[in-house]
Amino acid sequence: MYKLRVYIILLICKMLIKYDKFHWLYSYIKRTTIATQKKLNTRKKITKGDIERVFTCIDLYITSHERHNTCLLRSVGGYILLQLHGAAPQFVIGVCVKPFKAHAWVEVDGEPVCEYYETVTTYKKIL
Repeated sequence: MYKLRVYIILLICKMLIKYDKFHWLYSYIKRTTIATQKKLNTRKKITKGDIERVFTCIDLYITSHERHNTCLLRSVGGYILLQLHGAAPQFVIGVCVKPFKAHAWVEVDGEPVCEYYETVTTYKKIL
């Protein structure tokens, strides 16, 4: 059941990204971020084990179904799934100028989730 929910969310996100509907996902992220900040005190706390379980399922899906860089799919799917489990995640996009690179990740309480700290510190947050 848990893996099925992850697969369905990631499949929907993949289709929206593939067919240039990322603005739908982004508007959802903006709406839920504002709503989460208003309800922050009433939300139940999610444990680190739950967060790791979510991203383990995401990584399992990605390694078996994707062939290219998937940080956008991983972070959007992770954001939505963490929202559903009661966390208050933050969706982040960062860029590096020389050489130009971009990366997306999720943070909970200001800490990157299932990312190497050295990786995310090389990027400047733009979103």
